[in-house]
Order: sequence, then structure tokens, then C-alpha cells
Amino acid sequence: MTMQVNVVEGEDIDALIDCLEAEMQGPSVCGFDLEGVDLGRTGTVELMSLYFPNQDIVFVVDVPSVSKDLILVLKGYLEREETMCVVHDCRQDSDALCHIHDIKLGKVHDTSCFHAYITGDTNKNINDVLAYNELKVNVHRMQVDYRTNHAHWACRPLTREMIDHAANDVAQLPTLREFQFKEATAAQALSAESKSSENKTTLRNMQTVWIACRLPMGKFIGRRGCGIRAAERNTGCLFYGRGESAKRKQGFLVYYKDDQGLQKARRALGY
Repeated sequence: MTMQVNVVEGEDIDALIDCLEAEMQGPSVCGFDLEGVDLGRTGTVELMSLYFPNQDIVFVVDVPSVSKDLILVLKGYLEREETMCVVHDCRQDSDALCHIHDIKLGKVHDTSCFHAYITGDTNKNINDVLAYNELKVNVHRMQVDYRTNHAHWACRPLTREMIDHAANDVAQLPTLREFQFKEATAAQALSAESKSSENKTTLRNMQTVWIACRLPMGKFIGRRGCGIRAAERNTGCLFYGRGESAKRKQGFLVYYKDDQGLQKARRALGY
């Protein structure tokens, strides 16, 4: 059977409402992902993708075009105790949903957390994790050049490429969850579940500030991001920046827990 993909725009929401009503009759699992511009509390949520394995259907929601009433229905589904959202690295998604749309994700299976506890390998993208589990990768993932089009996901009308990228990012997530539970030891699964829950609240409970980088950008980021990851370990902060021009002009959006962490972050950026 070929997976059905529905694009939800404007007032054309009936199919998604019917699906959500059916899912809310009992326990539900969905693959979930967001795309946006500077995704997080300071940016915008542009697309919300949900895959429902029980119905083998994906909905790609054009978030800016739909009504607040639909957002409220989605809030009810995503926050309820019986819904399990399967997400690959839920931190920015959770932060954006909470601060922009007042949606607090309920139960989360973070596939990046499970992969890290099973393999010891961190910071892998969704296709890397799918390939490790011998699952079909998302061949529709675009190499988005944020340097030339920082607001790529805000472009309208939606292209077929954008829709395919978003839809296929979530299509394998529920199956990946099953594979990860089969491979993980009981201790690994327990730790990964705890970390998934922690990831859900990590960013949304932290404070943020933009800090310009006084160091050479390549030096701070390091080869394949090793420098920025070391800075995060040493400071307890998280550094986000999308697009080279944005990093040069604004620096990094720094998530920090307290003043001590903020001062460490400033020093890491060359102050």
C-alpha cells in the first residue's frame, strides 16, 4: 500500500480533523516533525508533519495558513497522555510549540536519544539513524542552502520537494521506535526514555539571548561541529544559528540556565 500524503492548507482541514478524532478514541502513536525559520521561540513554525501508522497517512500542515481552532485540536491531541509522539531530536520542536503555539508535547520517544544510548553515537541525523536500523531512508531530503535562502521553509506556494521532504521525514519514525525497543537493553531503554522526557523540556525551560561570536566562525564551530559541541559540554548551554549570514550578523541564539552559564557562554564566544 502506498502511503497517503495530505497537505492541510487554509480551511481544508476536514480530513485531518476526522483522523485526529479517530486517533483520540484510544492510545495513539504518531511520527512528528516541524520545519520552520530559526525554529524555536524566536522563529516561526512553518510546517507540521504527522504520520499516523494506524491509518498509514501523513498530514503536512501549512501552519501559518490554518485557523487557531485547528491548532487547538492539535494541542489536545499532542498533549494528551495517550498520545506517543515519535520525534528525532525534539528539543527545538518542543520549544517552538510551547512558546509560539502554547502546545506542550506530552509523551515523547526521541529517536536521537535512543540511538545515542544504543550505539554511543550522538548528533546523527534521521537518515543516519534509519540507515543504521536498515530502514528506508528519506531520499526526498533536500540539501537546503540556508546561506542563500535563510527562510526556505516560509516560501509559498509549497513545492512538491518541500512536501516530500517533510512527509518522508516522519513516515518511518513509528517503525524506527519499534526497532529501537527491540535492540535496546532494558537499562538503555530506561535511560533513553528518561532522556527523551528531559529533551522535551530542556530548551523550553531555559532562557535565551543572541550573542555575536568574536572568534573566527570556523574555529568556534570546529570540524563537523566538534567545537560547538565542546562549548556546550563546557558551559551547559546550547548554541543555535542557522545560515552563515545570520551567524555573522546576530551570532548565536544561546539557551542558558543561569547567569553562571551565560558568562561561560560569553567567554566561549570570545568575550
